[in-house]
Amino acid sequence: MSIVSDQSEQDMRRRETREGLVWPPRDLTANLLRIAKGSGSPLELMKQLQDCLEALRLYVEAHNALPPMYEIHQILDCDRAWDARHPDSEERRADLKELLGGPGNEEREMALRLIRSGALQIVASRLLKQVPQQSKGEHDVFDGIRMLREANAMSQAHRAKNKKSLEDVLAAMKELDKRERDRKRKPRKP
Repeated sequence: MSIVSDQSEQDMRRRETREGLVWPPRDLTANLLRIAKGSGSPLELMKQLQDCLEALRLYVEAHNALPPMYEIHQILDCDRAWDARHPDSEERRADLKELLGGPGNEEREMALRLIRSGALQIVASRLLKQVPQQSKGEHDVFDGIRMLREANAMSQAHRAKNKKSLEDVLAAMKELDKRERDRKRKPRKP
């Protein structure tokens, strides 16, 4: 008995090269960011560049084209990468939203995204002496900090209004962590 696949060998190769393109640029980018920060592994750059080139070469062979720009953007989107590595992060955010209640949680996430984006813009702009772009990055960081403060204030006001103490919130978060650990420990039924 043979198993018939709906995917052709070419389709499978395209999927594999798309998946193979994910980690080399992430490793390289993360190392470059760490190097710019003063740590990282400068001696690894050559190997990481070769890995990126090889992944791109295989992709081009399978697809007859370079990957579209949006695909590279998605690969290097740190929020998307985090969610892919931590599939329960969306569930965890929902639990925290329910636990903390009220306003401020989504605003906090937006603020942190703006701060990350602005900080990256500042670093890139300073490296290339691009003053207007650096100013934009600084503006984004300051806006993100302002938004973060407002989100924290909204959340604190909501908790105070509902008389939820910090101890209550921390106890509830520990309970969530315990439930999550227990859920992961349970053997999956075949």
